[in-house]
Amino acid sequence: MNGLRELKQAFMRYNEQKRAEHESNPGNENKPYRDQKLDAVIICSGERDAVNVQSFGYCPIWLNSESARLDVFSYKEICKYAEIVYNIPDIDETGKKKAVELGLQYLDIHTVKLPDWLTTYRDLRGKPRKDLRDFVELREKRADFENLLKIARPYKFWTWETNNKGLKNLEINTEYMLNLLSDVGFGKLQDRDTQKETFVKVNGNIVKEITSKDIRAFLVKFVRQNVADIKVWNLVLNSSRTKTVTMDDLPIIDIDFTCNTLDTQYLFFNNKSVEVSGKGITEHRPSDCNRYVWESEVSEHRFKRLEPAFTIKYNEKYEA
Repeated sequence: MNGLRELKQAFMRYNEQKRAEHESNPGNENKPYRDQKLDAVIICSGERDAVNVQSFGYCPIWLNSESARLDVFSYKEICKYAEIVYNIPDIDETGKKKAVELGLQYLDIHTVKLPDWLTTYRDLRGKPRKDLRDFVELREKRADFENLLKIARPYKFWTWETNNKGLKNLEINTEYMLNLLSDVGFGKLQDRDTQKETFVKVNGNIVKEITSKDIRAFLVKFVRQNVADIKVWNLVLNSSRTKTVTMDDLPIIDIDFTCNTLDTQYLFFNNKSVEVSGKGITEHRPSDCNRYVWESEVSEHRFKRLEPAFTIKYNEKYEA
């Protein structure tokens, strides 16, 4: 994990300064100083992004590759030094997928989402821009970067809020909850002709029609699997925010169900999607296929490529 040593050094420098301020205050004569955490540490997708994070005055952390796994020991280690752990993934398909996996593993991580408009710009190689460095090249002000942090969201959607009387109440953060649901595949599909909206769950490239009760059941199961606190369970069970009215605020998903082109045809199995053309057969994992299909139209059989049953040979001697 790159950047950990620098994070520890920043933590020590910060507390040396705070300790000096504490001890110079006469009112703190009999009050021992306690170390304070840094405001934030930011997980980056690579050293290019880390340099930009450092330039804004934040401590970056990055692994050896985008697909590398952040183990529990390492996560707890960086949590010792910062109040909030941010993650800034690339916005290509791999980056989004890995960000969801990391967010579901550590629910307190705040995922920073780069804006979708970034991909409409091209780099010098003609490829869509996708990472923080690309964003900073187009929006170089510190305020633009910090605005990204302000709207970063964790998957932990239950929070303690302080009311006007100074009392803390356990509440559901609606935006956090909707963000979780959207990132794991829940959304709405709108009929182009009737404008009717239907709740759906997208898993890879497979689309399933669901109800608001299914979404609520997911939330109940989610908290029971991820937090050992009856108060949180009851909050989700009793809150009106887990009812249909809130689910209506899920985003509308634009899904292309076209399964063929002029020269290709897609076939869908429960383990793979198969692209058939005159040039050959290409296998796709459901999570990597950009062709969507209703769950009811997926074959129950598992696809396995077999050797040809026969071969065709031509004898030039008998050709006309």
